[in-house]
Amino acid sequence: MRLSHLFFHSLKNSEDILQVKNKSFWKVFVYILFLSVLLTLPTLKQSLDILNTFQADGQKIIKKLPDFSIKDQRLVTTEKNSGFIYQTNHLIFTFDPEGKRNTNDVQNDLVGNLFGIAFLKDRFVFAVPKNEWTQTLFKQDTIEISYKNQELQAINRPRLEKLFTSLNQNYMIYFFTFFISFYSVFISFLLNLVFLALIVNIYSRFRFIPYYFMDNFKIITICSTLPTLISVVLQIVKPGLNDDLVTTTLTLLLYYGVTKNTKRLV
Repeated sequence: MRLSHLFFHSLKNSEDILQVKNKSFWKVFVYILFLSVLLTLPTLKQSLDILNTFQADGQKIIKKLPDFSIKDQRLVTTEKNSGFIYQTNHLIFTFDPEGKRNTNDVQNDLVGNLFGIAFLKDRFVFAVPKNEWTQTLFKQDTIEISYKNQELQAINRPRLEKLFTSLNQNYMIYFFTFFISFYSVFISFLLNLVFLALIVNIYSRFRFIPYYFMDNFKIITICSTLPTLISVVLQIVKPGLNDDLVTTTLTLLLYYGVTKNTKRLV
């Protein structure tokens, strides 16, 4: 039976799922990659929505931004008292050539799901809200880049305007976003499958079911198909929702359903 057939059997919770025991590990691994791609879609959608939002918000910010440049690793402008904080529906932009604010201020400004972008006197700061999705994608709350960075030293108002207007035209950004999202999702999903396989392996020993760890790992992988699809839908409908408990419980219940009639050793 092909893995594509197992996919459809998994949606019906058919005992034919047990045939996956006879599949090679690499075929099951490819199936895990497939499920990981599905799990990446909500994160990718949210990332692309953010890029489009940044582009729209950036055009509003550029209108308020004075001419500036980076000199001697400092943010400088010819206008006095030109610092400002501008908030849109999705981000808070800070422009502070006077050095009145710091990284903690930028992070503390964030409310709800707002992002923070700040050009401080001696560094650039990107701050993200503290929720599961952003922690998965960025791994940390704030990203600081000193103006010692060669690329930042070349930044000025015209370059920043060009950057904002070209965000959704740079396909490398899409590729990079997908790769980072997929890598994080894949590692998390694989570790979760290993953990579930350990649980059902103990369960099968107590029930004298003649399955080894690798058998259980393959079965639990296929059983995770429906919970994965449910998770994708939930994450699209309500981004940031923590559905781990629901999907884990459902996966274990599906495993029980397909193995309950398996002939025991005693």
